Parts: sequence; C-alpha cells; structure tokens
Amino acid sequence: MRREEELERAHLERLDTLDEAHHRRSFSRRSFLSMWARAATQRPRAAHRGELPAVQKGELGITFVGHSTCFLRYHDTRILTDPNLVGWLYALRRSWEPGFDPAQMLPLDLVLVSHAHHDHLVRPSLKAVAQGATCVVPAHCADLVSDLGFARVVELPVGESYQHGNAQVVAVPARHWGTRMLGDYRRRGYGGYVIRGDGPSAYFAGDTAYFSGFAEIGKRWKPDVAMLPIGAYSPPSFRRSHMSPLDAIYAFEDLGARLLIPIHFGSYHLSYEPLDEPPGWLRELARTHQMESRVAVLDNGQSHLVRFGG
Repeated sequence: MRREEELERAHLERLDTLDEAHHRRSFSRRSFLSMWARAATQRPRAAHRGELPAVQKGELGITFVGHSTCFLRYHDTRILTDPNLVGWLYALRRSWEPGFDPAQMLPLDLVLVSHAHHDHLVRPSLKAVAQGATCVVPAHCADLVSDLGFARVVELPVGESYQHGNAQVVAVPARHWGTRMLGDYRRRGYGGYVIRGDGPSAYFAGDTAYFSGFAEIGKRWKPDVAMLPIGAYSPPSFRRSHMSPLDAIYAFEDLGARLLIPIHFGSYHLSYEPLDEPPGWLRELARTHQMESRVAVLDNGQSHLVRFGG
C-alpha cells in the first residue's frame, strides 16, 4: 500500500509540473471559425508519396497515414489503426491528405479501433478496408462495425488480449471523454492497444490525456515504440482528454519506450492551436531534452522502419 501511495504522489507531482509548464507557455491561438472557413475553401496539403519499405523478420514498419491512422507491418502481419481516410468529418474539411488509399494497404489482417468518436471510428473508411480483416473494438462497440464486411469483429475489453497468428493485441486503459459523453456514448468502451509481433512491440494510445496508466503500461508490457497523440490541447480544458507535445514527452518517459512517433495532429482543425504547432513544439522538446534520435515525426504517408539490436 505504501508503494502505491508513493507512486501516486510522484504522479501528482508530475501533473503539477506539467500544469505549471503549460501555464507559463504562451500558446498561439486563432479564431476557430476563421480556421474552419480557411480549411473549407482550401485544398488539403499533399501527403508524402513514398514507397513502403520492405519489412523483414525482426522488424516493424510504421507508416503514418494521417490523424490517428497508422499502418503497422510485421513481415507476416498487416495492421491498421483507427482508419480515417475521408475528406470531410461532417463540416470539417481535411487539411492534410491521407498518406495512402485503401487499396494500397490491402489486404489487412487486423484493424484496431480505439473508441467510437467520429474522427476515430469512421464507417466509410472501415468499410473500405474491411475485406478479409478482423476488426478489434472496445467493449460495447461491435454493433457499430458489424455490418461493414469484416471477416470477424472482436470486442476486447481493457485488460484482455487477442491472438491473431503471430500477433498479439492487448487492450490497455486510456483517459478520454468516453463515459462522460452524452447519450449513447455513455456505454461505449475506449482505450489503447499494445501490439506484439515478430519484431519490436508497439503501443497505440488512441485518444487520451496524460494519466498514471502510462507507467503501469510501461511496467507491464514494455512497448518498444509509443504512438502518442499530441494535438487538440487548446483551450486548456481539452487537456482533460488529450495530450500536448509536453504531455506526450512525460508519457513517453513513463512508458520507458525506445521510440516516440506522434499521432493525432495535422489533419483536422479540432481545437484552437494551429495545425503546425504540435509537431513544431515536439521537435523543440526533442532538441532540449537531447532525445532527437528517439522521436520520429512523420508526414502523412511517411514510413519508419524499426529494428533494435540485442
């Protein structure tokens, strides 16, 4: 019990440090209405159109498709997270093209959905990548995807795992709006995933605020790569459900991971900070923390091949 109290005290101290650092920082702010109007009338920024690198045994290929959509490849398994390939989210126009079309990523083995919010569970995108794949969703979300053509739909509550061939997926906790949403969202689950295959392991956080669960995930699952959200943190109240780049650095330290790849930035105006602020701030933090070699900021469509020796 004393050990748990000490860990909780240390976490609260880190929270205080983060809150103070954010309070001191001068954030760029623009009118959300003007950002929305500008995005609605401009063509999206072009994605990086590179080749997918070949993946050998013992390697993990990670391609940032855009927003929270990541294409993960082991030599024998192909996984897509939170597929969002649409040009519009209701009245929000996409500001950065997705890195790949569905046909370029098929066939898939697994599709992972972190939660049921409309920028993460995008039914047209899920339908486009469903053929032959197994879709893993949080508790009480299967009905949202069961009619889209997946070979199988697996509900995976937090703490449970699913084995697909040589790949294992473990559902881990997050801190997000989930249970506080109105209406139907009250009963929907949400979380992140730890993925293990024939190569480096990866943690896909989905949507989350900074919380004590990162340390527990790191202690129990020891992911090599952490895919952490860095956007939608302004106004300050949004940090109750999302992370800033500084929050992500703290989460990365708690996880004890070896490589940080940021997600959830650049594709949609979901908050007040300019779209280019999160990756710029993260690069600045990587320099000041002398960890540039451990942070890979990818453009939409850009890939990173991960292999660790030893």
